[in-house]
This record gives sequence, C-alpha cells and structure tokens, in this order.
Amino acid sequence: MEPQRISKSFVYGTVAVWLGDEVTSEFTHRWCAFVRGVGSDMAAYVRKVEFHLHPSFPEPVRTVTSYPFQIEERGWGEFEIIIKVYFRDVSLKPVEMYHMLKLFELDDGGMKIVQSKPVLRETFDQFVFSSPSPAFAHLLTTAAATSSPVHSLLAARVNALEEAQLDQLQQTAEGISSEIEELHDKHRQHDREIRRG
Repeated sequence: MEPQRISKSFVYGTVAVWLGDEVTSEFTHRWCAFVRGVGSDMAAYVRKVEFHLHPSFPEPVRTVTSYPFQIEERGWGEFEIIIKVYFRDVSLKPVEMYHMLKLFELDDGGMKIVQSKPVLRETFDQFVFSSPSPAFAHLLTTAAATSSPVHSLLAARVNALEEAQLDQLQQTAEGISSEIEELHDKHRQHDREIRRG
C-alpha cells in the first residue's frame, strides 16, 4: 500500500509601498511580509509562522500565532527575510523559506524606479505531507475553504493594476474613436469629390 500524501498550496512574499510625502531618512517604504493558504485556511494545520528580519530591526524575529500570518513594518532597505512555518503536528520539522524584500521595481537598465504603486513579490509553493498522522491528516483534509484576506497593501497593488489596465483600455478606445472619426472625415471628403465631379 502506498503511503498517503497530502499537499497544501500556499503563497509567501512581500508587498511594499513608497511613503511619498512621509519619507524620512529612516523610512522610505511601508511593507508587509506574509504567508497565506491557497484555497484553504492555513490556521487549521499551521501553529505559527516566524519572520526573521534584518538584525537592525528591534525584535528581528517576529512570531505570528494566528491567521492571517503576516507582519507589517517600515524601512528603507532591501534584505532577505527567513520565514519559518511550524505545523500543529509538533513532530514535524518547520519549513524554512527565504524571500528577498523588494522595495523598488527596476528599469531596463537596472536602475531603481521610485513609484507610488505597490511592489509585490510572491512565490507559490506547496507543503507535501507524506504519511501524516491520522489526527494531522484529519486537520489537513478538513481545513475550511477560504478566500485569503487581502492585505491593504496587496489590495492597493490590485487596484493600481486594474487602474493601469482601465487607462490602457481607455487610451485604446480613444485611439480607435479617433481613427474612426478620421476615416469618416476621409469618407465624407471622398463622397463630396465624387458628387462634384
């Protein structure tokens, strides 16, 4: 008999927003690091998540014991965040992931772009549990379906993308309308020329 394997999809990452008028020498961005389930409630099988920040932060190890598993901070520099996920089955080793906090997009030349729209970096992955204990297998298979709460910074990113798409559609529609009007003018002029002569 083949051992039971259960997989759970999740996303981890960061979203950062430039502070604009609120920028100081210590803080240029507000950012959020997160781990969230895809399609199911992670709190059913995740006990806690640790976020290991740069040592220059006060309390560089942040522990979150309830869903949503995320932290919010302010800062000025990019650095690697270590994320450790601990499961409700304490016999399982924590899963450790590395994620680079990005505060800026880069242009084609590799130069940082300061922008007001959020910078999102996320990775999709899966936890794969091979032969979980019956109690833990029950937690994994009965985890409630959920739509993950959208963090306000992430929501801002989605809104910015939607706005950009709407602007692009608007510009395209205006361009098409202009071309149609130009063709109508040409048609009318051609029609006048035919009637004259």
